[in-house]
Amino acid sequence: ALRFDRTRALGACAVFALVLYAAWLTITACNGETAAAVSAHMVRELKMLDIGTIGSNAAREREALGVVEEGTPKTFEHTLFGCQGNETSFVHWSCDRLPSADTDPRLFTPEEAIFHKAITPLCAPIYHAAFEARVPCQFADTYNQFFDGHHWTDEAFVTYVRGAAGTAYINQTEALFRSAHVMSTRPIIVFCVDSECDWDPYEYPRLLVIKVKSTRATEEPSLDFYKFYAMIMARARTGIVLDTDMMLLPAIDAMFSRIRVHINEDYPYFIMPVHWMSRDPAAGDYPNYAFNLTLPYKRTMRWGHAHPVWTYHALPMICDMYSRVISGVYPGYGDEDVANIISWEYQLTKQWCKWDNSDDMLYEFMQQREGGFGLNTFADRVWYPRGFPLVFYALHNTKIKSVTLAYLHHLNEYRFSHALRPYVYQGFWYNRPEEIGAMHVPCVL
Repeated sequence: ALRFDRTRALGACAVFALVLYAAWLTITACNGETAAAVSAHMVRELKMLDIGTIGSNAAREREALGVVEEGTPKTFEHTLFGCQGNETSFVHWSCDRLPSADTDPRLFTPEEAIFHKAITPLCAPIYHAAFEARVPCQFADTYNQFFDGHHWTDEAFVTYVRGAAGTAYINQTEALFRSAHVMSTRPIIVFCVDSECDWDPYEYPRLLVIKVKSTRATEEPSLDFYKFYAMIMARARTGIVLDTDMMLLPAIDAMFSRIRVHINEDYPYFIMPVHWMSRDPAAGDYPNYAFNLTLPYKRTMRWGHAHPVWTYHALPMICDMYSRVISGVYPGYGDEDVANIISWEYQLTKQWCKWDNSDDMLYEFMQQREGGFGLNTFADRVWYPRGFPLVFYALHNTKIKSVTLAYLHHLNEYRFSHALRPYVYQGFWYNRPEEIGAMHVPCVL
């Protein structure tokens, strides 16, 4: 008897659909290229980033790394959210949802109680309108897949944009989306500030667009300050902030469980990765970039890179920081300046070992030669005299979409035939943070 293999049949249908799509594009959008060239190019491109194979690819990589994860995203059972009538979007969260003062706090989940207490000052009348975040109707299915009935998601990447389609900035953002779909199984939430952001949820099935409007009261001096807003309004129990010029790497999903190890009730603060330069006048590296601001408190850590990670426990600190930004407490300073200043004010002590490495390190990550790379990396006289471990969770400075997609294609093929270890320290590569932890490095893994 013949056995009908549903999975293989669906896979064959998907491949056939991709070929038909490539042929259609050939006919409708050749723009002077030969039909054969366009067809071949589109088939290669679709094969390279076939969304239908992404989940299995990510799962294979995690299995190869021996990663044991908690909190895997799931489909929640609840009343579905979506649009009604002629609506074009529905509310993710707004200040109108703040509970009244006499609401019994025992009705709240732990994360909801912390969130409400932290965000209440930001819902003052002058800022009220800015804290309405809406989901376009076409992303309702994605929202219902990853968010529960209380409008919370377990784990998510978060970024933010402002701009028009086709610009270099939006193009690099789309390359980030591709890497998130190829290298991860988690959702990526993009906060669109005063922008259309009409991406297709069928092309990016784990992308969630949330639209917000700036107001005069919250018109920050830099778009980058919206990363603090996004951390608050994402309502993610565990989150990772990404800049748009980043590309995710195969071990990235393992970071979520590590975040919960380090950010909790006992340490309710965000954690930034250590920067490649100390910016400390006493440290001796890159003196031209030293941050010479006189502060009433001492530096407790080396300069951090503004790619913070957090859990809901850190929301009071994040809301405090964002409140100061929109109140004009830090005129003339950028998001990274503010995040470091407030980290020293809070006397924080945890920095992540550098996980957002430069794109020019991709070759070393793929080759994994021992004895040279990672030796005393980015050392300084004060904080890291022997350098610090590098963790290859992501690449930074990937600003050209075509180049990033080429990196992604090459890595996606390479990783299944090579055992890529994500940690390197003092010239040697490691699979697990515990292997380095015994060396008592001063940053967390």
